[in-house]
Amino acid sequence: MLVLCALAVLAAGLSTVAAAILVWLINTITNLCFHLTWSSAEASPLGHVWGYWVVAVPVAGA
Repeated sequence: MLVLCALAVLAAGLSTVAAAILVWLINTITNLCFHLTWSSAEASPLGHVWGYWVVAVPVAGA
């Protein structure tokens, strides 16, 4: 039982680190692609500078 609890704690810790890295990547790529800034601050695609070319951003990401 202790082994399973230890593995669960380890899995939760690794999942937390992975989630934090993914959130950082999402924020950084959103800022880079939509606002042309290198920042990891939380941002929204609203107010982007691309005009109608904004359709190309997710296409390029795919």
